[in-house]
Amino acid sequence: LDKPAMTVTMAAGAHLSLDQLTPMTEKNSQTLRIGIRQDGRIFANFTGDPFVYQIGPELPSGIPQAGIKWRSLMLPGFALLQVHGLKQVIGTEPPVELKYNPRSFEWTGTCGGTDVTDLIDTAFAQNLAARVGALSVTAWLESAGDALKALARPAVTIEIHFEDYDDKPAASHMAIATLELAPMPSGPNAPLCYGRISGITVPFLLDSRILRDFSASLLRK
Repeated sequence: LDKPAMTVTMAAGAHLSLDQLTPMTEKNSQTLRIGIRQDGRIFANFTGDPFVYQIGPELPSGIPQAGIKWRSLMLPGFALLQVHGLKQVIGTEPPVELKYNPRSFEWTGTCGGTDVTDLIDTAFAQNLAARVGALSVTAWLESAGDALKALARPAVTIEIHFEDYDDKPAASHMAIATLELAPMPSGPNAPLCYGRISGITVPFLLDSRILRDFSASLLRK
């Protein structure tokens, strides 16, 4: 353990906000050292602790080696009451642009410059906005080449305009979340699809049923 194969330093502290994290110091952190012997046995201990423990392979193999794997699977979200607008673009079709009043629960919209308010499937619009605001990814991608190539021409793009709350009480601002989805090279029947959301450069994998659901029309035929 003097030359560990892996170390993990963990800190505990009360964060002021997501943008003002408590600094990691020697006083609020602890380092776990993991060593692997030539015979395959694995040992671990905390720095400064006299006790050494033999452990199984589950712990070191379960610790992500890439920084992106430490990111939460939950995407940045919002509630339906924060939503003020929705835009859906399916392939090269004209975009459907909707406005939403969260106080009156009323939707209005246009498609290609034509008013389509009477055609809006309001139940689907609400469900779509709510699902985008509560998405979790299946996995973050370390090797993103194929995903970025597919997402260069997304099959569907969903843009949500919502009220984002600031750290100060009663303060907020309007924000836009853009979700892009594309099928994998194996085709639309693949169990997973590619995704990317604004504000995060790394693409991810999602259940392909989300791509199929989000590609449904917001307008009644």
